[in-house]
Formats: sequence, structure tokens, C-alpha cells
Amino acid sequence: MGPQPGGDPEPASKTGHVYALYTLGDGRNYHGVAKSCDGSPPPPPSPVVPATPPFKAKGACSAGVTPHGPNWSGCTTANFTIFWSETAGGVYAEHTAQILDWPTHQTGRPWDYGAFGNWNPAPVVHPNGTVFLMTLTSSYGWKHGQAILRADTWKGPYRMVASDTFASWGGSTANAEDCFMWVDRRGHFHALFEGYPMPGAHAYSADGLAWSNISMQNSGPMVGCFNLTRPYTAGNGTNVNASYYTPRPKLMMGDDGVTPTHLFNAAAAPGNQPCFTVASPLATQ
Repeated sequence: MGPQPGGDPEPASKTGHVYALYTLGDGRNYHGVAKSCDGSPPPPPSPVVPATPPFKAKGACSAGVTPHGPNWSGCTTANFTIFWSETAGGVYAEHTAQILDWPTHQTGRPWDYGAFGNWNPAPVVHPNGTVFLMTLTSSYGWKHGQAILRADTWKGPYRMVASDTFASWGGSTANAEDCFMWVDRRGHFHALFEGYPMPGAHAYSADGLAWSNISMQNSGPMVGCFNLTRPYTAGNGTNVNASYYTPRPKLMMGDDGVTPTHLFNAAAAPGNQPCFTVASPLATQ
């Protein structure tokens, strides 16, 4: 999952804001020797193995916290890394943010987060500086479960304010990941997902807390939300169709900051894994 930036208000910054990158992982190589494309010896992984996740196995929750789902066991404080800079091209520093009252399974393992899970963070920054962060939790198992975290500033601390384990969430988010969240001109929230088996899914919310079901069933009027294929011109000039599986969907906004103009996503020739990026212009109304 590529990092997703947020332009966050920061009074202490010379420009009044910072560029904050929310990532799946923390930028460190835990998974073996990196591939070298120029023939030179690759550097060794660092650290060699993942660090011990910074959480306590099981603990009590703050007063008023509601149990989350059938496998809920307790709460923990989870830490994750945000990379930030005062300029887009500057040197990015690390900030360790906290998630308070993050749920744990009956096994004591927390829901996915940060460097220790497939959590795919998707931030939205309100003009007052409040950050909403949609994440994949695996609360019901691999690729099953989404949640919304909220913090007063990008630095945190973050708290979970919605989840598909809540009654206010209008359906399942099973088999969906790689979320991208944005707010439209009316102030309503939307999210795109990599949907499986269909090539993409969409959900919406009036307030970022109570969400619709996602549109990803196999047939009918709600089948997926992207085309199955995308035509493109190959290097030899021939027209080819790429399968439109849409991992990592992201939107580029227009000058008003709220109107999507292009959809970016990974794509692949039929029968292959996603191997290139497609930018699709969107119709305007």
C-alpha cells in the first residue's frame, strides 16, 4: 500500500501546515533482502526481524467504551508511525501516534494497525484540523473489517469512533481493502475500496460515522463501481485491454479540492498480477 498524504494544519509550522504521510508499515524493511535492479549487492534488511509490537496483550477499556464485535476481548494502546515534513520535498521526520482503546481479540492480539497489520490508512483532514482515518482492521479475519479513527490533530491521540462491528455501519466490509476516503462538496464522506471478486467497491456516509454497505456484489445494479477493463495503447501502438482489478484506488481532486477528476489504480494484463498504474479521467457534471 503506497503512502497517503494529508495536508494537516500545524500552528507550530512556519507555513501553518505540515505534510503528513500515513503508511501501511513504518518504512522499515522487515521482509528479507531488497531487490537490486542495477546489479549491485543489495543492503541487508534493517531491522532483520519485526520489532515486538508496542502493545499490551490485554487490558481494560476506558469508561463508556462499547465492546466491538463477537471476538472482542478488551482494549490496548497501539502506536503507529506518521512521517511528516513542513515542505512536500523536505526531509520527513517520524512521529509516533497513539490509538487509545484499540480493540483486542480474545487471543489478546489487537486488530490490525500500523507496521503490524494490513491496515491501509486513508486520512481526511477537516478544515478545523480534525483528522478522520479509515483503516482496515481484520476484526473478523483477513480482509474483513473497517473502522474510523478520529483525532483533534494529526499528531493524535486517535480514538475509534465507528466500525463495521457497530450497528450504525450499514453492512459488511468483507473482502475489501485498500480504502481511499474523501469528502464531497456537500460535506458527505465517500470511500473507494479494492473489492473482491468484483473490481472495486464504494461506500458513503453523511457524517463519517454511520456508513452504507459497500457496492460489490457479483450481479445486479450494485455490481462493483469500476469497469472490468481499461483500454490503453501499448508501446508498439496496438490497443490492449488491461484487467481492471483496481488495487490501491485513489482519486485526484480538481482545483476546488473536492471534485474528483482522475482515478488512479494498479492494473494488469489478463492473467498477470498488477504490474502498472492506470490514470482514468472521470466524467464531469
